[in-house]
Amino acid sequence: REKDRNPKLLTAIEEYTPTSSSPASPGRPFSPTGIAKVLASLAEIGIHGLKPEALAKLIEPDGMEPALVIMADVRAYFQVAYKRFADNVPLAIDYELLWGVERNVLEALNMGLGIN
Repeated sequence: REKDRNPKLLTAIEEYTPTSSSPASPGRPFSPTGIAKVLASLAEIGIHGLKPEALAKLIEPDGMEPALVIMADVRAYFQVAYKRFADNVPLAIDYELLWGVERNVLEALNMGLGIN
């Protein structure tokens, strides 16, 4: 979802490859740009060892994120409930049809044969 909200930033983060810090031209100091500049600035204020992928966490969270989490939880619940229901259908059929015959078979034989 973040990629849809800010595709330019996330594409830049994905395509970023660290380069050597050699000056671009003699006599001119190296000046990082883009992602390298952000990482250098964060290191300057004391945040070291950041990976470029961590910059995506700086994007403001989506306002609908709590609703999406709830929807995902409800969907997961119904998937489990559906599987439990689907597992119980064959068990009910087995109990009623196969074992149900056994419940009254002796009585039916006695009546049918007139053994009572």
